[in-house]
Amino acid sequence: MVAPIRVLIVDHSVPARLGLCKILEQAAELEVVGEAQDGTSALELVYSLQADVVVLESRLPDVCGMEVAAEMRQRGHATPILALSSNKDDEYVRGMLQSGAAGYALKNEPPEKIVEAVRTVAAGGTWYSQNIAAKMAEWIRHPPSVSGDLTTREVQVLALLRRGMTNQQIAAQLAIATSTVRFHLRNVYVKLGVKRRGEAIAFTTDQGIDVERLKETIAARLAFPTGRTSRKR
Repeated sequence: MVAPIRVLIVDHSVPARLGLCKILEQAAELEVVGEAQDGTSALELVYSLQADVVVLESRLPDVCGMEVAAEMRQRGHATPILALSSNKDDEYVRGMLQSGAAGYALKNEPPEKIVEAVRTVAAGGTWYSQNIAAKMAEWIRHPPSVSGDLTTREVQVLALLRRGMTNQQIAAQLAIATSTVRFHLRNVYVKLGVKRRGEAIAFTTDQGIDVERLKETIAARLAFPTGRTSRKR
């Protein structure tokens, strides 16, 4: 008898977890072995349950899904991750994939597609909803990064950091979660080769990086994109 695929579900919404459990448990080869409502609990269960796949929401109340995925990889845990979310924002999709998720499925997918996504990722493959695959193709055609490896959002966060804003203030300014700010800052530190906020600010000053001008350039590009044609609907 083939051993079932052990699934850990991570989602802050109780109805969402119950609905997903019902969908997955209708597939004979899938077994939900645990549920977590936040990132902290998820990291604990990942190591204690030894699941075959983690189905992870990108938005969580304490630690965002991107941080959970990144922390799993940093600790050397290779459990495949499927992001399952209703969130289609570029920064969350890109963040989850950069952090190690092998797939990104939207919650409005039919039940059979969600089961297919879990099976595929658990087997070592990749799976993306059609809208997400379209985003990825667009990123290839029009890479959104600026200033070397810094993404648009990372530059925005760095600019606000230089103004002396706290993580909470940056989150409010950009209308994102505080945990998402932490995720972007961690990426900024890695890319700049620094470890602290002050070092990041000092680096941009020492290297002559004008973050405010980069912000203006980004805004201009977003307002007047080049190399693109309008599409009729």
